[in-house]
Amino acid sequence: MIYERCLAFPRILFSRRLGNFSRFVHPEDRERVSKAIDRARQDRVPYSEEFRVVRSDGATRWIVSKGEFEYGPNGEARMMRGMAVDITERKEVEEAP
Repeated sequence: MIYERCLAFPRILFSRRLGNFSRFVHPEDRERVSKAIDRARQDRVPYSEEFRVVRSDGATRWIVSKGEFEYGPNGEARMMRGMAVDITERKEVEEAP
């Protein structure tokens, strides 16, 4: 799973609350990612964002994350489902001189 390989954290840390995941988003990307997720929830549109995460060992990795919210009968977001892919090598090639 992406959690164990990319983030070096057990999956259980991310299974309950979005806030658990956001604390591992790179500080410079955190606000942008948070706004994109909020926009997806409010506008009921799919979410897609590229950002950095900081692993438990201090390494920084690039992730592309895509998902969508599931809404309950009352119209409130119940959960977000999606996927994340490590794109660090692609970003390194793109940023190479």
